[in-house]
Amino acid sequence: MTLVDRQNELLELELSRSCGDVNEIEDGWVQLIQDCNDSDWSFLIQYNLFRLRNLPKLNIVRPAVLIGAVNNGHFPDFHTVELLKIADIISLTTLKENETEIDRLYYSLVNDSIQSIITRLPEGFKPFLFWDSQAEHGHPQPLGLANAPFPTVASICHVFYSPAIKRLLEVFDYVLPLGKVFDQYLDYSNSQVLRIPFGLNWASMHHLYEKEGVEKNIDVSVTFSSSGSGPYAELKNDVLTKIESLKNKYSGQYNIVIQSGLEKDKYIEIMRKSRISVNVVGFNGPYNYRTCEIINAGALLFQANIESHGVKMDSAELFADGDHFVSFDLGNLENKLLEFLSDPDRVSSVAKKARERLENDLNYKNLFIQLFDKLKELEKRKSIESGSVEKSFSEKFKKAVQSPVKKLGDFHSASFLWEQTNKKSLRFIGAGLLSRMLPQLDDSKFYCNLLAIIPEIFEEFGFAYLQSLIASKDRQFADSLPSDDLKQIVIQIYSLQHDHVVMAYNMISLAIENDWIDREQLPALANQAFGGKAWKEFDMTWLLRYPILTGEENQKALYDKFQIPLLLAKGNPEIWIVYRDYLLHLANDN
Repeated sequence: MTLVDRQNELLELELSRSCGDVNEIEDGWVQLIQDCNDSDWSFLIQYNLFRLRNLPKLNIVRPAVLIGAVNNGHFPDFHTVELLKIADIISLTTLKENETEIDRLYYSLVNDSIQSIITRLPEGFKPFLFWDSQAEHGHPQPLGLANAPFPTVASICHVFYSPAIKRLLEVFDYVLPLGKVFDQYLDYSNSQVLRIPFGLNWASMHHLYEKEGVEKNIDVSVTFSSSGSGPYAELKNDVLTKIESLKNKYSGQYNIVIQSGLEKDKYIEIMRKSRISVNVVGFNGPYNYRTCEIINAGALLFQANIESHGVKMDSAELFADGDHFVSFDLGNLENKLLEFLSDPDRVSSVAKKARERLENDLNYKNLFIQLFDKLKELEKRKSIESGSVEKSFSEKFKKAVQSPVKKLGDFHSASFLWEQTNKKSLRFIGAGLLSRMLPQLDDSKFYCNLLAIIPEIFEEFGFAYLQSLIASKDRQFADSLPSDDLKQIVIQIYSLQHDHVVMAYNMISLAIENDWIDREQLPALANQAFGGKAWKEFDMTWLLRYPILTGEENQKALYDKFQIPLLLAKGNPEIWIVYRDYLLHLANDN
């Protein structure tokens, strides 16, 4: 009987209940899953569905996990499929069309919260944790997450999305950086850093690569493209230039292949045919997808890591140089390649050790087990330290529902959405949510923060909404505003508190962004407002709008002068200095 036949038989038994006991049916599912290989995702999905339909009656207990936006559009993916082996999963989605089964739960970013989501979970599904991989990368998070009655965990991957990361640190209980080099920069706020390999972002993807059957007739491959700025700086270009030179020099001796922008099948084929494959890792961390893909394909990994902004990645954090991979720089690349190419057995041995390390020790299943064990330990310790006995889920849920939603938590969640500058729809939603919260603030914070989000409010919700929002504070002032002139509205709001540091910051930012002021006047204006001025009282409840500018040079400045310095800032006074200095740089860069 095929695996599919066995699955269909189990589904029919569940429907008819002819065997009498749903736990006997589960025994069949457990055996079926044991007989599957890593590429048989469909059986894992069906087993998860079976458990969600029958949880109250099942004897086997597994952790229940809510998955965030990593699977917003599709569930599962390689990040979450291994989790299906050890946990019951419900994947949240903001897309109504994705809610097709019990394992997908649709929610509205505007009208729902984690508390309302909990009330719609299947009977018996009591979340052990909420997890989102690459949470900073335009991933919408539900409101109320800051006071969820279970641990919340965010994996951090794209570290240059630093404004969003700063907000995540205010919302999530735990964060998982991609490399330990970033721990110190993410461990100062409400979140606690957990050291789980790869930050649960890039564990083994071995199911994509067969182990045998392909002749390794490519001596050296390079599959990345050039990059002139950002996380990789010029390192990719320099390595490509060096490899091109070596290809010309040793064309009669070695088969060196340089190709990029490949379709998935062609990419996998080249990887599997390679004896050695070269990788460059940027500022995101000591490893990237290609690190794992090269190792999974059975090739020997040659890797160079970027060093910038005073931060050096540690390639040997999880893999031993010389035992699992080979580190190189531009000066020793040629000699190291020639050394290994002359010793095929050594190439095979190191590549094999690396693959065994990745597949056995660093697979997703094992890393999730590590995460579960660590969370259990930490949550138990918290209960002991607080002097409270461990509460049942129903007690935690009742307390979360009855207590007021943490206003600051939702403020930071909304700000996170507004700070997704590359996703306009999320930015509009965030601005709309913030606008609903602003009237609860004092007048100073209301008007200063409103100035930060006013372009999105005006464009998406219109003047009538903006006017009614302002009227909640001052009807007479609201009535004095022009309906069709955003610049004039901004000037009038600015005039209310022109000497406030946030009002001045947001006004100058809008002037730069919209070219509302003579560039010759900007340096004096900005230097007078901010030059050398510290602000120890700054906190994250103030919204600072950094100018949204296009063009390659502006993007380079954004990365070098703002995003990475903001990531490295520890604490609110340092965060303010980064915002301040970035605006001064833009104002003085004529």
